[in-house]
Amino acid sequence: MKKIILCTMLLITTCLSACSGDSETVSEDNQPVENNIDVEDNKNASGNNTEDYSQSENNEDYKSGGISATSYESEWLGINFNFPPGYIVNWDLINASHELTEIQKSKYSEYQYLELSICKENDENVHFDIYVDFPKTNKTDQQAAEDIKNDIISAYENAEAQSNGSITIDSTWQEPVEYQIAGDIYIMYESETNTFMNSSPYNKSHSWFLCKVNNGYRVSFQFYGFENWADVEAILSNITSV
Repeated sequence: MKKIILCTMLLITTCLSACSGDSETVSEDNQPVENNIDVEDNKNASGNNTEDYSQSENNEDYKSGGISATSYESEWLGINFNFPPGYIVNWDLINASHELTEIQKSKYSEYQYLELSICKENDENVHFDIYVDFPKTNKTDQQAAEDIKNDIISAYENAEAQSNGSITIDSTWQEPVEYQIAGDIYIMYESETNTFMNSSPYNKSHSWFLCKVNNGYRVSFQFYGFENWADVEAILSNITSV
């Protein structure tokens, strides 16, 4: 059975929650996943605690990065990322997505892992996420990026279907371009999405998706809720080589 893409599941949750007027990306029913990130430590990490928190997902020649209150570092990706002022680790989204990942792993041979999510302090709907897909792929960077585009489009279609016609989502995609991050080339797509509820305009947003295949695994940097490219580029400029 085809895997369920984690980021698209979260997109569906976001779209469907809009119908009920709930702006939260993750339902309050989601419980923190049990891994080696302590839930109490997660709460502390949103403050001034600078202790590193290593994630638990490891697979063959892949090793997940470490998160502190102010930074993320991954030797596997070869990057260090100091969070810009006004951004915090989105532990609620990370814990909820890790729980979904465990469910995926119990049912499918393919699954997706959320390496990092940061959001604006006063608006968790503005967030930057790093995903890694398992297992390995033989696809090129361009093919992997095209797959992400198709996954997102499928998520929108699923959201429309689950809303019983109350939601319509129109998305327009720019042609892919190359973008360099910490010395590596990523394939980037930009999309503009217009959401309608009961045929009335509800929301207009831009999203950016940057993708490459690293050591055989698909890696994607995903930006949601940002108003313009300058805000996205300000985030990316803080990512440097290890």
